[in-house]
Amino acid sequence: MLLFKRRFLPFFITQFLGAFNDNLFKNALLVYLTFTLADSQTLSLYTNLSAALFIAPMFLFSAWSGLLADRFEKHGLIVKIKLFEVIIMVLGVASFMTGQVWLMLIVLCLLGLQSTFFGPVKYGILPERLHENELMLGNGLVEAGTFLAILIGTLLGAYLVGLQTMQWILLGTMMAAAVIGLISAWFIPRDEHQSSHTTLPPFKPWQQTVDLLRYTAKNKIIFQCILSISWFWLLGGALLTQIPQFSRDVLGGDSTVVTYLLVLFSAGVGLGSLAAHWLSRGRIEPGLVPFGGFLLAIGLIGIITVDQQPHSDLINFAAFFDQGPFWHTTFAFFGLAFAGGIYVVPLYALIQSRAEKGHKSQVIAANNIINSLFLVIVSLLALTLLSFFGWTFKMFFILLLILHVIISFYIFITVPEFVFRVIIIAITGLNYRMRVTGREHIPEQGAAFIICNHVSYMDPLMITAICRRPIRFVMYHKIYNVKALNWFFRMAGAIPIAPRHECNETYERAMQAVNEALKNGELVGIFPEGKITLDGTLQTFREGIVRMLEQNPVPIVPMALGNMWGSFFSHKNGICKGKPGRWLSIIPLTIGKPLPAETSAAQMQETIAGMLKEQLEEYPSLKKPVKE
Repeated sequence: MLLFKRRFLPFFITQFLGAFNDNLFKNALLVYLTFTLADSQTLSLYTNLSAALFIAPMFLFSAWSGLLADRFEKHGLIVKIKLFEVIIMVLGVASFMTGQVWLMLIVLCLLGLQSTFFGPVKYGILPERLHENELMLGNGLVEAGTFLAILIGTLLGAYLVGLQTMQWILLGTMMAAAVIGLISAWFIPRDEHQSSHTTLPPFKPWQQTVDLLRYTAKNKIIFQCILSISWFWLLGGALLTQIPQFSRDVLGGDSTVVTYLLVLFSAGVGLGSLAAHWLSRGRIEPGLVPFGGFLLAIGLIGIITVDQQPHSDLINFAAFFDQGPFWHTTFAFFGLAFAGGIYVVPLYALIQSRAEKGHKSQVIAANNIINSLFLVIVSLLALTLLSFFGWTFKMFFILLLILHVIISFYIFITVPEFVFRVIIIAITGLNYRMRVTGREHIPEQGAAFIICNHVSYMDPLMITAICRRPIRFVMYHKIYNVKALNWFFRMAGAIPIAPRHECNETYERAMQAVNEALKNGELVGIFPEGKITLDGTLQTFREGIVRMLEQNPVPIVPMALGNMWGSFFSHKNGICKGKPGRWLSIIPLTIGKPLPAETSAAQMQETIAGMLKEQLEEYPSLKKPVKE
């Protein structure tokens, strides 16, 4: 399992202990201030100042930290960052031993600075150490671990600082977590192939931040992923911040109910993060984002519909289980958190896989900046609406629900790939059982032609469903222009083409679009037979793809699709007159090694014919003709 492999486990322990220590110290500080400051106005000032000091370094140093993470070997950076954490914790221990609040606040600010430098390295190292089919699981484990660390640190910090006669346990835990984190960082494997600079980049916080955000905004998909992640943290931040007061004012619960809701939320995000890997079967699947967004809306509705409980005295967890809206609240909180895990993991994986090499950590730094901005916004929004305007929690979460629907609609319209993938997965996953071999032959980067035998109208969807990268299919212009379907083909980025004798202008536009797509490093899909087979056999490959290859000599990835002949969407017995009863049929898809650009049409045909024959040997029940 990935979790126990050398290239992941030391890193996982390091990031887990870092998140744990941040929250251990931060919550110990907040509880300490609550016990020592009698004046509520002074307490409010210090509480808000603490939050500001922790998050302030994110705005000032994120852009520079991203540059460092991309320029220097990440193992060495992590060791230095964790060594800095040990020094910070020495100051932290000194601050509690002397009771100096000003020193505690400085330590909290330094922890925020340390987290600012660790964030870009934390997510930037994953695509370097993991294979692409491990990114979803790796991000799922990191998210699950992070929320578990936040939960344990939060609860333990609040508990240990209350043991004033045994304060050494708190201080020892802080130091132990920092030292063990440093030791585990040392065991993270080095990347011997990564070049490391010897000079630091200049520190120009304002200019570097502006340049970074401008650079990130140019990549529409990555920028929308960042906005989506930031929106998740806004919702999560709003919920986590309001849990204590929600528990008291709505549920009528005491601190044990608060603890239960915190555990529930953290467990939900963790399990949702791991479920994202299971649902995607290891692939980086953008289609999970709209699915998670829909579940987030359901979770918000669940929280909104929790009825306020009349209470004269606060009830504990046992009483809440017996008398309060236990199951309603449980399903709502857990469902929202679980949906958040499904929603956010593929977004992180998409950023890591699609960011340019040499800029991955900088893009993560941009993500951290915008995340922090959203957290500040929700804090100010909650303070203004709940404290100054007297809004109820129900009104506040209704506003968040409305904003969630609006923002989700904007993101999915701006990047139709999210919705497109949902439609593809729904159609193929509910109708067929695909058996794919050779998926690793699809190049992770760069231009290539995807070629396949053409058996049914579903073929492009089947191929798209199993590919981690978008494919722009070349298709017959009359089908592309069908009014009821044109929106879908445009969303998929399909390229309409016509034979020269039908429309030379359409043909030339198609060739130009193919050239541009390949120059941009995209995958272009084409069915060299030129039309769907009428008898189930492999038809003669036409020379059009050869002419395209003459202008763009890129690799050719051959695919063989089996068992689609006789389905409803094939031409057996006429157009769409096949058997509709072949529900959940096994559909083998074999992906061969890339062929060189000089391969002739006849050689391509021969390659796919051989792959189809191998399929018949592996699946003897698929007795369909293959033309010699």
